[in-house]
Amino acid sequence: MPNDVIVFAGPSLTPSDRQGADHVTFRPPVGRGDVLRALRCRPRAIGVVDGVFGDAPAVLHKELLEAMSRGISVCGAASMGALRACELSRYGMVGIGRVFSDYASGRRTADADVAVLHGPAALHHQALTVPIVEVDETAEALQQSGHFSLSDAAKIRDAARRIFFADRTWSRLAEIAGREVEVAGLEALLRRHHVHRKRHDACTLLAAIGDIPVPETPPPALTLHYRRHLDAAGAPARITRRRPAAPDRR
Repeated sequence: MPNDVIVFAGPSLTPSDRQGADHVTFRPPVGRGDVLRALRCRPRAIGVVDGVFGDAPAVLHKELLEAMSRGISVCGAASMGALRACELSRYGMVGIGRVFSDYASGRRTADADVAVLHGPAALHHQALTVPIVEVDETAEALQQSGHFSLSDAAKIRDAARRIFFADRTWSRLAEIAGREVEVAGLEALLRRHHVHRKRHDACTLLAAIGDIPVPETPPPALTLHYRRHLDAAGAPARITRRRPAAPDRR
C-alpha cells in the first residue's frame, strides 16, 4: 500500500532530504497523542525522528508500545526518536544511527544533548541552534584533522554545555570558547567542518524504514488513564482475533 509509512520529522531532515521518499507520509515533530492519531491510518511502519518537549508534552512511551502491539514496525533515530528507541528497544522499537548507539551504549546520557531551537513549519522547521551531539562530533573531527589540539576540543565541548540549547549557535559558541581556544577564525572553522549527525542518522532511517521488522511484542496492559488517552485521540480499537474454543471432550 503506498504511503503506508509515517515519519515524524522536523529540523533533522531538510526539504531536499524528503524528496524521493514517495513511500513516506511526513508529519511534524511528534508530540503527545500524535502516534495514537496516526493509528487511524493503519500504517505498516512508523518512524520517529524529531519530537516536541518542554512547552508541549512529549510523546508517551505507551503510544509507541501501543503501535508495536498492533503489529506496526516502529523505529527511531537522531533526536527524540533515538531517545525513545533506546528506552523501548527491549520491547521491539528499533534504533538507528550513531546518536541512538551512543545512548544505548551509555556513552551519552543527557537528553538535552539532542535539543535544538527550530523555526515554524512554514520555514520547514529549520534548525536555528546547534545540538551538543553535533558540537561534540565537530570538535572531534577538527581534532582528528589537526585543526584542534586535544585540549582545544575539550574546551569547545565544555563551552557548548554552558550555553542554553536555545542560544547555542556557532557564533555564540565561538564567542564563549574563543576566550580559551586560541585558534584563528574559530567560528568559520566550526561552520565549515560542522558534522550534521542528526541529519545523517535521520536519512539513514528513511533508507531503512521499509525493512524494519514487525516486533513480536505482547500488547501492553492498559490502565484506565491510558485508555482515556486512546479514546481522546480517536485511535481505532485493537481487533483481537480469538481462537475458536476447543470441543469439549470430557
